[in-house]
Amino acid sequence: MTGRTQESEENNWMANISSLIRQNIVEKSYEKRFSINTNQGIYFLETENIIFFAANEGVVFACDTKGKNHLLTESTLKDIEE
Repeated sequence: MTGRTQESEENNWMANISSLIRQNIVEKSYEKRFSINTNQGIYFLETENIIFFAANEGVVFACDTKGKNHLLTESTLKDIEE
C-alpha cells in the first residue's frame, strides 16, 4: 500500500468514526438551578455557582463558589446525576 493510499484510507476511517460519534451523541439537558428549603423559605442555587456535590449518610449537599454548603432535597448523588 502506498503512503497516499494509506493516508486516504485513514481519512475514510476517521470520517466514518466521526460520523458514528455524532450520530450517537445525545444532547443532555441539565438543571439550571436547585431549590433550597430553609426556615426563611425557599431560594434557588444556580448550577453555575456549584463547585461540587457531597453526600454523607443519606444527606446531600451542594458546595458553592463561596464555600457555603446547601442542603438539597435529593437523597442520593445518583438522583442529581440523572
